[in-house]
Amino acid sequence: MNLNRLNEFLTAARCRSIKKAAETLHIAPATLNARLCSFEASLGVPLFERKRNALSLTPKGALFYEDACKIHSEYCQITQALSSKEGSARRLRIAISAGIMPFYLTAVLALLDAQSPGLQPELLDDTVCHPYEALLSGQIDLYFAPVLSRRPEALSQADTAAYAASAAYGSLSSREEISHYAVSPARPQVLLPPGHRLSSKGSLSLKELAGECFILYPPTKDAVFRDFQLANLNASGITHSVYEGCSSLALAQALVAVGKGVFLSPMPLPENLPDSAHIPLTDISRPAVETLFFRKKPDNPDVLFFVKHFKQYIKEAFGYENRTAL
Repeated sequence: MNLNRLNEFLTAARCRSIKKAAETLHIAPATLNARLCSFEASLGVPLFERKRNALSLTPKGALFYEDACKIHSEYCQITQALSSKEGSARRLRIAISAGIMPFYLTAVLALLDAQSPGLQPELLDDTVCHPYEALLSGQIDLYFAPVLSRRPEALSQADTAAYAASAAYGSLSSREEISHYAVSPARPQVLLPPGHRLSSKGSLSLKELAGECFILYPPTKDAVFRDFQLANLNASGITHSVYEGCSSLALAQALVAVGKGVFLSPMPLPENLPDSAHIPLTDISRPAVETLFFRKKPDNPDVLFFVKHFKQYIKEAFGYENRTAL
């Protein structure tokens, strides 16, 4: 059996679309469709039902999917073992939203490096990959993102489409093959420019920012930051304007620093712009919880190793914070 065709079958089954699977595999849709048809012919059974642009597994396809997952997993484990024997570095592919390295991720990677020096993390963000599709297809191992608790209302057509495909809408957490772990409670904040009239306050209500210009995070391959901003601005009912002239979180923060507007964030931002004020928000109606996503049966055995130590670290770290607060 051709293992490349097997991987293409699994990707198409997970994506449920020739177009999406082809994008994930970086091949033309027509090429993928022809390969899948040839693969079905070689097996002598139809694996997919094709209706318009959607794919679904036939009953025999569903049975084959279970066996195919086992074959693919065993193959990955064998190649991983061979690489380890040859002294090759073990990879742990981690996607993070908006390019923000959470403090707890940095700490856990440092701990794991001390215990397992051969484990090499590879970091990606939502500008270079679509974490939702990449996690389902096995191209990444872990995904950290803030997740909205409720679906935002009154989004534009483009933003609604992006939202429906994002982890923030719970697409990942609703999939049986995906596990999710809430890392910390919602901790929204607003970034204010130097000398802003509210920059000395210890906390803010969103309504106090009526009339401000809000810098929107750009539409990237996963829209969790933008979803949070649009959902809360629409729910607040305040008068405001928006500024979309940036292409990254770093540029958005720079625009705040030069007085182009304010920036809403679902989580604390790195304080690398000391002149700007980072103020907690008290009345966010669409909070977002920082969440870790991973496959329940990962191909990479180091994923569960990481998750085990990560959960232990979070339990101890936030337990210490709670004791300190008390």
